[in-house]
Amino acid sequence: MTLQAIHDTVIVKPLYEETNGNIVIPPSARAYKQLHGQIIGQVISVGPRYKYNLQPGQMISFQRNEGQRFIVDGETYLKLRSRWIMGVVENA
Repeated sequence: MTLQAIHDTVIVKPLYEETNGNIVIPPSARAYKQLHGQIIGQVISVGPRYKYNLQPGQMISFQRNEGQRFIVDGETYLKLRSRWIMGVVENA
């Protein structure tokens, strides 16, 4: 299944899993040094009206507990707006 963002939103795959209120950080995400107020994720799709230069596959930092969470084929994704995205993670 292909996910396509609409309008000015960004679909992101967060690099963590939540289970029973605890955050479990997989080994692949530990290198990105999760911080208290932010989380790292991979851009899956960028809406056509999004005004900043983001490409699918880039890693971004965004505010924790923001966005609309949804599950597709057992994978968790977030729909984010630009005000929740803090920046692009270089060399990811």
